[in-house]
Amino acid sequence: MPEDLLGTRLFPVQYSDAKKIHIDQLIRAFVDRNRVGELYTLALFSKPSSWADEAEIRFVWRMQAVTVVIERSLITRLILGDALAPGIRQRIEEIASALPVAARSHADVT
Repeated sequence: MPEDLLGTRLFPVQYSDAKKIHIDQLIRAFVDRNRVGELYTLALFSKPSSWADEAEIRFVWRMQAVTVVIERSLITRLILGDALAPGIRQRIEEIASALPVAARSHADVT
C-alpha cells in the first residue's frame, strides 16, 4: 500500500477497546461541522483490539460502490474466515489464482 495515500484516501484502522463515541462528541459535531472528522475517526476507523491482527486499511470516499485501483499496492496475505460461505471462498480463491505470477508469488492465501 502506497504510504503517500495514507490519511487522504486510505486510513489505518485503530484498534482499542477504550474508543467509544460519547454523546458530547455527537452534539459538538452537530453544532460545529468542522468537528465531524473526529466522529469519522471514531466510527469508521475504530475496531475493538480483538481485531488488531487484521492491520486493516480502509478506503473512504463520498459515494458508495466506487471501484478503486490502488497502484503500487501489493497483496501479501489474504486470510479467509471460517464463517465464509464455500461458494464465496471458492470465488475468492479463483480470483487470487488468476492474478499475475509476480503478484501470486508474494501472496499467501489461507
